[in-house]
Amino acid sequence: MGLLSTAASGLQAQTNRLDMISNNIANLDTVGYQSVDTNFANTLTQVYGQSPVAANVPGRQSPPGLSLGTGVYALTPTRSFTQGAIVQTGNPLDFAIGGGGFFTVRAANGQAAYTRAGQMQWSVDGRTGHMILTNQNGNPLLLSNGRVIDGNAIQTNTLSVSPSGVVTAKSTAGAVVRLGQLGLVEVAHPGSALHSLGADLYGLNPGYTATPITAGAAAASAIGQVQSGALEMSNVNLTDQMTSMVVTQHDFGMASQAVNIADKMMGLANSL
Repeated sequence: MGLLSTAASGLQAQTNRLDMISNNIANLDTVGYQSVDTNFANTLTQVYGQSPVAANVPGRQSPPGLSLGTGVYALTPTRSFTQGAIVQTGNPLDFAIGGGGFFTVRAANGQAAYTRAGQMQWSVDGRTGHMILTNQNGNPLLLSNGRVIDGNAIQTNTLSVSPSGVVTAKSTAGAVVRLGQLGLVEVAHPGSALHSLGADLYGLNPGYTATPITAGAAAASAIGQVQSGALEMSNVNLTDQMTSMVVTQHDFGMASQAVNIADKMMGLANSL
């Protein structure tokens, strides 16, 4: 039964990885999508002890206290936040972040959430009736002071965002007004610091912080540089994903063979 359970754990682990690879490929053209991968670890290791006599048998191949694993399991999935390809769209409400950094939006629970997907639109705020700038799922885009970008007193078609994240537009009277600084943040070690909230949104894990990126810092470095009229596409590398799929399918096949071998061994034992 040990062989059967070990093989079954391998089948489950490879099935989990195939699901992740399939999800990555399905999101190949999703704006701002960050690819996911996983690693594997041994389950509890069983130590087989031998008597001193058996350990000293001439020609013995296995050492005393032989340790054998009892299976494998998939570790917590890790997400890659490498830069995806930036594509020019010409839409003034499309924004891409060059280098590190995240846009801040308001999640459905009212808390701040972070995203690399910069496909924005004007939406009606159900509380005020004003037009506000949101992402494609209706999450309001936030300024550095936590406020939304309200289109009530401006000409919405004149909205502009500078490379350092400064938001300006023309008022209804025609004067150019500064609306504020985009709530751009930098998160150290995002693969560990962030967890997925779905819909390309991420929340902070306990013990981590999101550091605001000021206009001066964005202008002086490659972090948080905003490109208007452009979108960051998925960072999924199709070649890598197809290669991983082939390897995973081979691993799945070997685990399946182990199940067949265990079945034959139990059949032989039953026939004795």
